[in-house]
Amino acid sequence: VEIRALLSDRRGSLWIGTGGNGLAEARDGRVRWLDTGSSSAGQWVYCLLQDRSGNIWVGTGNGLLRIAADGRLARYDREQGPAAVVRSLAEDATGSIWVGLTDGLARVEGERLVAAVRGERRSGERVHSILATADGVLWLATDGGLLRFENGRIENFSTREGLPIDMLYWLVEDGDDLWISSDLGLLRLPRRQIDE
Repeated sequence: VEIRALLSDRRGSLWIGTGGNGLAEARDGRVRWLDTGSSSAGQWVYCLLQDRSGNIWVGTGNGLLRIAADGRLARYDREQGPAAVVRSLAEDATGSIWVGLTDGLARVEGERLVAAVRGERRSGERVHSILATADGVLWLATDGGLLRFENGRIENFSTREGLPIDMLYWLVEDGDDLWISSDLGLLRLPRRQIDE
């Protein structure tokens, strides 16, 4: 079984997202498989997140699922267009759930996924990772570089702005630095360098 995502939740369960076999919950020595969708794309689980309310969010090849603490399952669809391929998830300081897609960034609003950036050239990038920082900034690792999303505006940092590569995968904040994984290895980007 190909493992694509792991999450250890606050109740002691280990959630296992697979590439093609759906989602499993391992707890107290038992494994329970959950239905993530009838299509084969729905059986691909790319990311997992537990929010502050205890909900488990599941990003699949066929959209976003939420498993409530009581076990109820809800599906979140886009406002319009084809089913979303969900690549990354993050919760910000206000409790909003942000969703990185193969074609941009969305936010959960009610029971829908709403595009966060409209009509901008860079909104269509594949979002591999989202980092929500305490200052309210969302950092996005994409196919087209590093994006900074703040107050509805998006700013791009790519090879044109001095990054050694545009294809970025994971982001971690460490004090005043951003650590970014890429095909060239690990990059360290001081926040003060970007904020200037």
